[in-house]
Amino acid sequence: MRPLTICVVLGALALPAVAGAAPVAVSPRTVEAKPVSLAFDATGDGLASWRGLSGMADTSRPYHALAARTPAGEWQPPVTLPRTVLMHDVALFGADRVALVTEREQPAGKARTRSLISLQLGTAVPLMLGPPRVLYRGPRRHVGYDGPHPTAFSPLVGVSDTGTMVVAWGRASGIWALVGKHVRRLGPFGHSPSLHLAPDGFGLLTWRRGSLILARVRSASGRWGRIERVARIGRYSEAPPVSSAGADGRFAVGLTEITRSMSGVHWVSTLHTRQGGWRAKRLESRTFVPTGATTYVTDNLQTLVTMTTDGQFHAAWPGLFGPQVALDAIAAGPNGAWAATWFNGAPNLTEQGTQTTSGFATERSLAGSRVAYDSLTGKPVVIWSQGEANAGFQIVAGP
Repeated sequence: MRPLTICVVLGALALPAVAGAAPVAVSPRTVEAKPVSLAFDATGDGLASWRGLSGMADTSRPYHALAARTPAGEWQPPVTLPRTVLMHDVALFGADRVALVTEREQPAGKARTRSLISLQLGTAVPLMLGPPRVLYRGPRRHVGYDGPHPTAFSPLVGVSDTGTMVVAWGRASGIWALVGKHVRRLGPFGHSPSLHLAPDGFGLLTWRRGSLILARVRSASGRWGRIERVARIGRYSEAPPVSSAGADGRFAVGLTEITRSMSGVHWVSTLHTRQGGWRAKRLESRTFVPTGATTYVTDNLQTLVTMTTDGQFHAAWPGLFGPQVALDAIAAGPNGAWAATWFNGAPNLTEQGTQTTSGFATERSLAGSRVAYDSLTGKPVVIWSQGEANAGFQIVAGP
């Protein structure tokens, strides 16, 4: 077994470089657009997904969409998912293969719907999806004045290099997953799941239950291990779904524990590594008092971790790149490279923890960018949302 190596960046950032090329439009303009995911496969095909609001500002409706990018760098026209989709997750694997999992609210009579967790397989270029396979069909529920009441939440999908697929989602009774050809409950009475499936088939499923962050490890043969305790947090603290990375039974989990009060928002960022047992390292403990102009800092606090090809874990957390920064995404690249995106009123890209590129947004931008490495060029690609309130927002790619 290889020794555990963790790389945590503590040094000051280098002076930012300014991007030169104009961003490329990925989506049309709508009332709102927020990136969900970005990935590339080994052949250079790319896939971006996002959610937003379309229509007029006072009568807008939510939507979810996908768009593929060819190895030549051309973004294809987006595909909008059915209006019944409330949440989605997508994975790009193999050569040009796509796995999409959605949570839908299917009409089931007058003022009633039922939740469906569906899996679709397809190709990226051209972007085509096959018929949905229903993994969970919930009971009929009355649609209240505030909308449908789903019985399934947080659909997740991961695929290994060999095509092994894991789909997970939450229900009131816990975390359920497609294991082989059957659906099993892997996390009794849990919520806020997070799934990581490594290229070698090893995987990690985490969730929260009360004051505990729990996990199960999947072996390359497909066997799920016993439930393990990763961390304990305050029972009434907020904890967004964790970020996880790793392979071959070695995993790391980035955890953010949040407490909100009249005196500000306090958070503790920790990194938990699995090497025999789970060990914790505190990365940051900070209190921030947001104003109307800096609420983005505490809207989506998260601690992110990735593992590079040399087997090292790299972590990033909210205060790493400055006091008024929202951390957006992290990704690993070739030859030990890694990058993170963050927001301080505009999107920024930092490679290797110190090399920062900024200034690539050409309009007002929003927090929530995504980053992934182009397998052909070996360089990071970023997608983010930019626009104006009167013209609409769109997903664009750069820098």
